[in-house]
Amino acid sequence: MAGESVSQTGVASTTAMMAACGRGWHLMAHGHGAALKDWLAWPLVGPAADQLMGQLNAAMGRETVGPAAAWVAIRARLVEDWLAESGASHYVILGAGLDSYAWRQDGNRTVIEIDHPASQQWKRERLEALVLDVPPAHVWAPCDFERESVADVLGRIDLGRDLPFISWIAVTPYLTPEAITATLRALPPCTLAVSYCLPEDDWTGPGTDPSKMFKAMTAQRGEALVTAYSPTGFADVLRDCGFEPIHDVGPEDSLKDFGVEAFSLGFERLALARKA
Repeated sequence: MAGESVSQTGVASTTAMMAACGRGWHLMAHGHGAALKDWLAWPLVGPAADQLMGQLNAAMGRETVGPAAAWVAIRARLVEDWLAESGASHYVILGAGLDSYAWRQDGNRTVIEIDHPASQQWKRERLEALVLDVPPAHVWAPCDFERESVADVLGRIDLGRDLPFISWIAVTPYLTPEAITATLRALPPCTLAVSYCLPEDDWTGPGTDPSKMFKAMTAQRGEALVTAYSPTGFADVLRDCGFEPIHDVGPEDSLKDFGVEAFSLGFERLALARKA
């Protein structure tokens, strides 16, 4: 329902479903050449996937949806590559949404999904409908973000002895700067993959009009984009919160690195940082 959040509707958020649809769409469009082979993304969304992608195609056109979906898949691929390189035994996903890494991973890494209880319940019902068991090392960590902090939730979880890897993707644009810095400061020593969006004044090129449409669409559905940073500005925020920036990447290198063209809605970028 337009204008309502997951806490009001008891279903996965629109942006979480869009992200899963994007990963699934990218796999169907590119097959073996896909940057990320997320075989579970489309089934996890379920019957709503066709309708949602139909709405996006009608609003933006297939020539726009394809590159935008490619970035969503590449974004996830980069995070999972960085996770593998880190060697972390515990993977924490803040605002996990419909992420499917726990069911796709080859090893036995502990995956801890932190999200709103209603969103997690919806996801668990979808997994049951697909007859998919929850992996033994998987941890559901419900968090009502309006009533408790991420630090409180993490404090109840055994994160092992090595630095955990934390993913915080497609969340910061929907939060206030104060909420973003509070969360970053509350995170324990870790390796962090986090995304952010550029200010609208810096939007140029083929992704500009689709990004404006996306911004209007998410606002109408109660998930407005409210905070943006420049790359240097976000690096400063990370440093102020105890992190050392390592990488900052966007979709501009996707053709060279993954063989597909991509752009990000909201001109999203992805940063890697570490808090020792």
